[in-house]
Amino acid sequence: MLVSLAIVGATLQPGDFVVARCSAAHRVLQSAGLRLRVDQAGFTSREKTLYSVSYDRKLGVADVTVNRKRPLRVVVQAEQTFAYDGSSKQYTQKPRSDESLGLAVQHGLEVADDVLMAVLEEGGVAGWLKEFQGKGEWSFANEPGMLTAVCKTDHGMILLSIDAKTDLLRHVAIKEAQYGTDWRLDYGQKPTVIAFEPPPGAVKTTELRADTVMPTFGSAEAKAVVLKLFAKYDHPKRLAYEVSSADERSQVWVLAGNVRQNDAKADWSVVSDRFELLDKGRGDVVEGPAALSKIVDAVARSGTRVEPLLKALLRGQNPFRIYFGSNSNVTLTGKATIQGQPCALVESSSRKSKVTLVVRKSDGFVLSMSSRDVGPGAMQGQTRTFRELSFDASSMKTTRPASARTVSLSDYVAQS
Repeated sequence: MLVSLAIVGATLQPGDFVVARCSAAHRVLQSAGLRLRVDQAGFTSREKTLYSVSYDRKLGVADVTVNRKRPLRVVVQAEQTFAYDGSSKQYTQKPRSDESLGLAVQHGLEVADDVLMAVLEEGGVAGWLKEFQGKGEWSFANEPGMLTAVCKTDHGMILLSIDAKTDLLRHVAIKEAQYGTDWRLDYGQKPTVIAFEPPPGAVKTTELRADTVMPTFGSAEAKAVVLKLFAKYDHPKRLAYEVSSADERSQVWVLAGNVRQNDAKADWSVVSDRFELLDKGRGDVVEGPAALSKIVDAVARSGTRVEPLLKALLRGQNPFRIYFGSNSNVTLTGKATIQGQPCALVESSSRKSKVTLVVRKSDGFVLSMSSRDVGPGAMQGQTRTFRELSFDASSMKTTRPASARTVSLSDYVAQS
């Protein structure tokens, strides 16, 4: 090996030599299983991320799990992409567009690592390694079982290591002053079957949400009320209410992942991932696959809006966890009996706003919510009242007049 490297060194820079061999090896590696460890060091912090990866570029499929504070798994199939949040136990299922395999994984993870993207993309490793060529003078270094090239730059160093037998990328390190990133790849894993089965207890949502942090509680009683409130609105399988304010009134039903909203302007539903809306002003019935962005646009076009609590639920969020965030202090401010039911008045205060709820103590159902801004330039808030509704055979069915004209969701949203 030393003789061959000496000969190569006379005609080709060590860095170029390592890059050329590695690029060729990855170009023909169309499927693999691997583990990727990424260590990032900052001036005062250090972060480690672990990826488990299986992919097949010919089939255009991949299964990527990332283990960090918020564990995520993304499964990319030919026509759809699944994303699963291990902390909230939520998952999404979305149609896949014409995007590449790497971009599909990146969109599922929201943020993806450079080396991970390079491994998944056709020609990605070669393209990424080209960035290191011409950075400075390269030399070979000793690393057991590896072919390693090191470059000293003006601000630090770059290290590239490939497997001495397979030429696959095994180790990359970039260091500048107190900062640095270290990637280590292990190709000893067998590719898995690219398939997704929701884990027991997983809840399907339109969007994944990040973990929420508990607010500060003024008393044990306030905490008990809020925890019951959170449990009531965490991925509810059965919830129905009418909400009224000074300028609007809506009826909402949520049942086993399906939803319906009815108000003066529109009656719409999402059932089995299909969206249907009756535009009461135009008399049109709108139909199409349920995508949250288009749902919001279609409901707005009909002259109304997605009821705020329902909108949060569609995103996989508990709206009251948002109102009672980590910067809030929650106190019990009073008690009341409403329709024979014991209720608690709780207030969430932060630097910018105050939210006051009347909560039924038996099950956490919210009967009233008042909010207002605080501080200089504060604006007066509003009060919204909630009444619990019942379910019947028609609860999840959008009104559909026989004379209604059917319009596709895409065409309806595109209308000016």
